[in-house]
Amino acid sequence: REDGGGGDGWGEPLRPAVHRRLAELVAHFDSPDVRQHRRSAEYSHQISSLPSNPKVVGLLRELPDSEALDALDELDDEITDAIFSSSSAGIRKINSVAGYFAGMLRRYQRGEG
Repeated sequence: REDGGGGDGWGEPLRPAVHRRLAELVAHFDSPDVRQHRRSAEYSHQISSLPSNPKVVGLLRELPDSEALDALDELDDEITDAIFSSSSAGIRKINSVAGYFAGMLRRYQRGEG
């Protein structure tokens, strides 16, 4: 369903600032500069599916804009580190971006962001 506001067909659309930041995140990790890096393929497809993931979208809806935006920035930093780190030492491999992000969003819900 295309409603122009980040809706996923499961409920209300995301608020504009959160929808915009999520769209920026997806576009960034799908950009040619990022996609040329050898580790990006592991993440770009998973990140592009976040806007249609009902669990992620539902959790983003429940947070105040400031916390949802902080969580999106944190995810951006984590994925950037995972892709662009010059060594694999100390950098975790994120097997499921949606699962990892859902856990992060739950942490923000508990006030531990």
